Amino acid sequence: EYDVVVMMGGGDSRGHLHKIFGFFTVDDRFSDRSIAIVLGPMVEGKLSEFTDRPIGKVSVLKNPDNIADVMANTLIGITNGGTSLMEFTMLGVPTLIFPQSEEEDNFIRPFLKKGCGILGSLEPGEFGSQVKELWKNKNSRKIMTEKARELIDGKGAVRITDIILKTFAF
Repeated sequence: EYDVVVMMGGGDSRGHLHKIFGFFTVDDRFSDRSIAIVLGPMVEGKLSEFTDRPIGKVSVLKNPDNIADVMANTLIGITNGGTSLMEFTMLGVPTLIFPQSEEEDNFIRPFLKKGCGILGSLEPGEFGSQVKELWKNKNSRKIMTEKARELIDGKGAVRITDIILKTFAF
């Protein structure tokens, strides 16, 4: 289990990962916490300075086989505005979001509006405060988890099938 899992599977076009990695490896507020940074296949080749060895309490995992288990067993998720945001949301993991494109800026709006995610800040003091606040505020994490599960509940295929059956009267 990790205190924070950072997912950067689809890319880091805005360069957030270097800053986030720096916060976790330099800031003493994180020295007693277990952090995993997960690099997917689209990121790992471009970020050769990140290795598979732990750096302090930060473990860098390149394209792990057990990615679902890693994501499900964390207190806080950090990701961009892609599919890993949807997965964290379905799992009910409170998430700090760092969108990577204008499309992701638009995509994350329902997550922010629903209150199941927080727009992350890359200001050193603010980033640390956001993470620490989520760690210490169990009630806030619980509320975010409930709101997340309302937004994406894993039953999308059932809803789509029902719509098709009703529309085409099979």
